[in-house]
Amino acid sequence: MKSIRHLAVIVIIITCIWSFAHLGDVSWAQTPTGRCSYFPRTGHYVCGKFRDFFESRGGLEIFGYPLTEAFVDPTHNGLRVQYFQRARMEEHPSNPPAYRVQLGLLVDELGYVYPPVAPEEVPPPDEPAHRYFPETGHVVSHAFLAFFRENGGLDIFGYPRSEMLFEDNLVVQYFQRSRMEWHRRNPPGQQIVLTNVGEMYIERFGVPRDADRRHPAPSQIERPPWEPRRTTYRVFLPLILQAGPGSPPAVTAPTAVPTWTPLPTRTPVPTRTPVPTPTPAPAPTVTAPRGPVTALDVSGSVRYPITGRTGTQTVFVYVNDQRGRPLPGVQATVVVHYPSDDVTCVAEPTDATGFTQCSFDIPSPPVGKQVVIDITATYEDLVVKTQTFFMPWW
Repeated sequence: MKSIRHLAVIVIIITCIWSFAHLGDVSWAQTPTGRCSYFPRTGHYVCGKFRDFFESRGGLEIFGYPLTEAFVDPTHNGLRVQYFQRARMEEHPSNPPAYRVQLGLLVDELGYVYPPVAPEEVPPPDEPAHRYFPETGHVVSHAFLAFFRENGGLDIFGYPRSEMLFEDNLVVQYFQRSRMEWHRRNPPGQQIVLTNVGEMYIERFGVPRDADRRHPAPSQIERPPWEPRRTTYRVFLPLILQAGPGSPPAVTAPTAVPTWTPLPTRTPVPTRTPVPTPTPAPAPTVTAPRGPVTALDVSGSVRYPITGRTGTQTVFVYVNDQRGRPLPGVQATVVVHYPSDDVTCVAEPTDATGFTQCSFDIPSPPVGKQVVIDITATYEDLVVKTQTFFMPWW
């Protein structure tokens, strides 16, 4: 009987050892926090609901690589969040299941908010190439609108926060959650690229200590970094051996989970407001003797920095004298340089505010190339030139 009892204990020990040896066959992608993916380029894991959202809503093209692990952020109402190159995922447990993961309004928090379009620039509701969003007063058009519709719409990008702009030699448009860029030299279907607004946000505001610390790949660690050390396996084997002679080994206490210290509450970023469409200022009611004009200060701008290949463009011209006072009676000539020909537009003399304008038709120029505009201002024997430009885009 004694030998049979010892044999039974040996069989139990061998079975337990065999079971523990095969724990390595379990994929690290299945954990108590859900399925996980590891990204060696940045050294972070994406798990559970965030991983499901990542995979179902566009993956790397839309979100980029993870920049942090998931963590509870007291600066965003205690939500569980995770930062990516182009987004911040947030878990809202009280929302309906379909909306428990949402994207943070990073562009709003970074302060990129522009004035709405003028009422006369709102497209008709049945215009397929344009869509007006009354919630923010902006229009999304052409390739940006197609990308918006095909890649998740409001859930991914939010409402538009600007019109099409020309920044950093690119055509761009801001949305609440992202910034789209048009790269004309990219292959068709890959010309719209999203700005890394997640990186911009972290650079400005930072993240909690250790949230962005790189983690080793699953094959280089004993357990996934998101799972604290457990003692369940250590207790199981001694309990079985209590039937045999000897005393069970001591049980090791669980390892404490490390904590992080949150950053101070962020200071709100002031809203970035561009100069609105120029309008003449009212003429001064009191004037002083001008005296001789010895120099001209000339500036020019266009109504539409980004246009179609047809339509009408308007150039605005402002002229001041050497003292910075508006100068009336200045003759302005506008020459638009198209690849095929030049178009000349002669404006009315500047008014009492030093302002004049000139409009002209756009004759189907090539898409994606700047159209340079020369402006020549003449006053008595003074002649000053300046330049501006616009870009046909569709």
